[in-house]
Amino acid sequence: DPHNPVPMSSFSGAKGNVSQVHQLVGMRGLMSDPQGQMIDLPIQSNLREGLSLTEYIISCYGARKGVVDTAVRTSDAGYLTRRLVEVVQHIVVRRRDCGTLRGISVNPRNGTMPEKILIQTLIGRVLADHIYMGSRCIATRNQDIGVGLVNRFITLRTQPIPIRTPFTCRSASWICRLCYGRSPTHGDLVELGEAVGIIAGQSIGEPGTQLTLRTFHTGGVFTGGTAEHVRAPSNGKIQFNEDLVHPTRTRHGHPAFLCYIDLYVTIESEDILHNVTIPPKSFLLVQND
Repeated sequence: DPHNPVPMSSFSGAKGNVSQVHQLVGMRGLMSDPQGQMIDLPIQSNLREGLSLTEYIISCYGARKGVVDTAVRTSDAGYLTRRLVEVVQHIVVRRRDCGTLRGISVNPRNGTMPEKILIQTLIGRVLADHIYMGSRCIATRNQDIGVGLVNRFITLRTQPIPIRTPFTCRSASWICRLCYGRSPTHGDLVELGEAVGIIAGQSIGEPGTQLTLRTFHTGGVFTGGTAEHVRAPSNGKIQFNEDLVHPTRTRHGHPAFLCYIDLYVTIESEDILHNVTIPPKSFLLVQND
């Protein structure tokens, strides 16, 4: 029954989902340990009946892991924003026109681009060349494209429209007003001296922070996916088959190894051997103290 309060609550988009309903009325099932591996002993009770002491301790691992992951990934997203801003902070609007003759061509005729995307692409840009319909000029070079002009292009199904973009700006260390186009803040051409690089870096980094905080709480139930971040249980000497890994770098620029297939890593510390299974397509980070 779709109007039953239980499915209505679980599919409403509010906190909690079908996984929580299963844990309330069915059984909690398999849980994951701090390393993200599956614990062999399933929890056969549900939350309505109550858990035994052993089951309660087993279910604590996943709950703690969710809290720690959120804290770690939030700092990662903030670090990404800082690095983006550091790279592009020198990009400032210095001139009105760099004089470039290059541009990117947008074709309203071929029908591969939906009309909504075409309008979003064109509005706020500046034309890189004159637009002709037969022998009649309907738009001139360096003209700001507004809603009326876009509708005219779509109605007349004109030739490919060359537009100026920051990619085709003649300068490498700054940008001109006409290549940048309109500023979304006031709907007019961007002002001279505006730090558009910092705005771009923050615009890309901010959704990353928002997405990080959207952790889907399953209460630590093992969902079949591999762990995002598994730490070695202790320091020590690490041994693995170097033929099965490929040297690479992480998104933060640190050296790492990429595992193509399942890999066993042995960590030898103070006469204790730890064997850790690394799933395929994982990054292996080794740091020397």
